[in-house]
Amino acid sequence: MPHPSDRFDSDDRDEPLYVHDIVNAAPACPLAPMPEAGCTVIDHDTALALLAHLAPGHHDHAIVVVLLDHQRRGRHVVCVTGTVDPDAVLHVVDRVAAAAVGSPDIGAAIVASYRPHGSDELDDLERWLTIDEEFALSGIELVEWYVFGGSVSRPRALLGEPTRWVA
Repeated sequence: MPHPSDRFDSDDRDEPLYVHDIVNAAPACPLAPMPEAGCTVIDHDTALALLAHLAPGHHDHAIVVVLLDHQRRGRHVVCVTGTVDPDAVLHVVDRVAAAAVGSPDIGAAIVASYRPHGSDELDDLERWLTIDEEFALSGIELVEWYVFGGSVSRPRALLGEPTRWVA
């Protein structure tokens, strides 16, 4: 996994993106009202609760990637801030998928884009297809991508693809 000081440089960005936080998950889910890293994330409601817990400040653009093991337990959380460009999700997923490729402990991922004062875009449908393929090439199933803004959207659902939740 990338080190917290790693930069996510991109040739088409003026500013680099920085890894804000990496959390190694505990092996078991603690009993707490809010899901913590290590919890089993097998449905939409649990994912939303976890992402609400991990959400950046109300005015922060960020991308959060939750990497899950094959039993859908949280293993790593990567939060990258400064992701004003909606295409930043492509760069972040590229780096995270490359770092996780071949890891026997990683089987699935949940991605969240936080766009304060924004919303989903038509281009998110193409972005979904791209990040889904990027994770698949690394042997990781993209379970869901949430776009938080004025509302919460799921490009997978907008495309009419079936749910990937196990529950």
